[in-house]
Amino acid sequence: MQTDQAITFEALQPGDVFRFHHRDKVAIGLKAQFAFGTRDHAAVILKPTHYLRVGGLVGAYEVGDAVLLAGAKILPSAKPETVTAGKNNFAEPGEIELRGAGLHFITLPHGASMGKVYRVNINSGAIALSAEAAPVEIYSCWSIMRGDETIYDHKPAPKQSAA
Repeated sequence: MQTDQAITFEALQPGDVFRFHHRDKVAIGLKAQFAFGTRDHAAVILKPTHYLRVGGLVGAYEVGDAVLLAGAKILPSAKPETVTAGKNNFAEPGEIELRGAGLHFITLPHGASMGKVYRVNINSGAIALSAEAAPVEIYSCWSIMRGDETIYDHKPAPKQSAA
């Protein structure tokens, strides 16, 4: 049985899944690190709160103390209605792309111009800019699992119909 462990954000390894408290609400994040530039660390929001949205990036100062969810994994759903072909399609923030042998989480637009969308390797936590090649598949539903326990199920928000 995996046990949770109190830990500082700085002590987490890129790719670790963790829980933290943000404005008295529980959030779940994935520790990530930019693969370029300053190589700063960030948390990718997996379980949202009133103030944090899935796919958002936050810095260490917003996380503070954390709880390592030892053994937790992010697993995309393989149900046909939740999978889209990557060719000629674009992943939305909060979705997961299959690229080669790796799964990549899509962030919300981030940065000074709020225009950069990043891809975060789920295993290594590496944050990179978008890739030129299309992904093989796009997963809109995914779960955070630890053994047989479902910690969080992500389902996309219903699409708004145009009026």
